[in-house]
Amino acid sequence: MTITDYIIENGFHLRLAKRMDKGIIMSDVSAFHSLAHLPRGGSGVVSNITGEPLLRRRLLEMGLTRGTRCELLRRAPLGDPIELRVRGYLLSLRAEQALCVRLEPTA
Repeated sequence: MTITDYIIENGFHLRLAKRMDKGIIMSDVSAFHSLAHLPRGGSGVVSNITGEPLLRRRLLEMGLTRGTRCELLRRAPLGDPIELRVRGYLLSLRAEQALCVRLEPTA
């Protein structure tokens, strides 16, 4: 299964899939749970943030630090953007940004 097939099967936007196939975004999406893969109503605890330094810094400044609990509230019809509850506020992220946030599942 290619990355494009995986993303389309899981409801992500085709433009994101094409960017991932070109290697612009991390290609090992199936190896870890990321914020982008949470189901609606699912939650997890941030374990790591990957990606370019500017994006990492921006995500950290928005409160997505290690140990922070995140809950996916809703997803746009085409899968991008997603809305999360983080530290008591609502945060919207693009799916490609959410792929950089690695999670540990919560019970």
